[in-house]
Amino acid sequence: MYSNYSIDQITSPIYEQVAQKLLSLAKNEEMKRKMEGILYEGGFDNFSINGNFAMEREVLFKNNPTIEASKRLNMAYLLLTNPKIIDVMQRTGSVFFHGTNANALPYILKYGINSLDRSQENNIKVITGEEFSRIHGKRGFVSVTDCIDISLTYAGINPNSKNMKEQLLNFGIIAGVSFQNMEDIRTISINSDISEIAVKDNLPLEHIKFLAVPKDKEEFVKKLVGEKNIEIVGMDLDDKFYILNFSNKLKTLESYREESVDTKTTSKTFTKEDVKKAVETRRFSKIKEIFAKIKKQRSKKNNNKIDIAERS
Repeated sequence: MYSNYSIDQITSPIYEQVAQKLLSLAKNEEMKRKMEGILYEGGFDNFSINGNFAMEREVLFKNNPTIEASKRLNMAYLLLTNPKIIDVMQRTGSVFFHGTNANALPYILKYGINSLDRSQENNIKVITGEEFSRIHGKRGFVSVTDCIDISLTYAGINPNSKNMKEQLLNFGIIAGVSFQNMEDIRTISINSDISEIAVKDNLPLEHIKFLAVPKDKEEFVKKLVGEKNIEIVGMDLDDKFYILNFSNKLKTLESYREESVDTKTTSKTFTKEDVKKAVETRRFSKIKEIFAKIKKQRSKKNNNKIDIAERS
């Protein structure tokens, strides 16, 4: 069983519309099969969007049919737009996320993900989202969630410091977290309205299985991570689909379909006739025309000067 909720508990007319639109965009039958599993069962093969049972119990009381429906749509969309991340999640069991700023990466790669309190104890300056999430001045836990939209919100918190804005490591990242081995993990209860788990003090590095980073930062982060057993995947962290309500998700998919069609029509092999037609219908640059006018005006001015000189 992939989920505690049946499709009857989470479905609605708008959910069904978004689900069917997503399925219509599947790039092949295998992708469509996996997307159907996510949308109507909560998983496929050995992959569940709710993770393993040990951690599922931690977030179970915070989950509800609406959150579950959103998670399924978001995961199906992630599979559609970035199947590599789903592949990594399936292979490593990393179905929980921690969003933060890349300025924390050097310390994360050395110590794992520290809580705010643990970082301060080790004299590590914190200027990520955790700094703005204190509870009575303290934050002795690391927040992880099974909702990618929540992690994207944390990844989108940029430090206001002028010095930070100019730093090389100032972009959002999402750490994919696995809890297949629970021996060194201790969770604590927190009062939160969102689907998150509080890991006390520190999340060891071996639980981080992948880092999702902006696509233009992918090679840079790979060099930074080096030989550590963490996969780096490019992702559009500014994609608003994940945080939209169902109606706006549907509108987004309508435009996505148009873009997909355009991509398919322009990626064909062009014949000589296609090129000839394109040349005939293209809009020519007016730069030559502009220069011709300038040249003509200058010529007139020069002629006028000559006329004046001759008359004098």
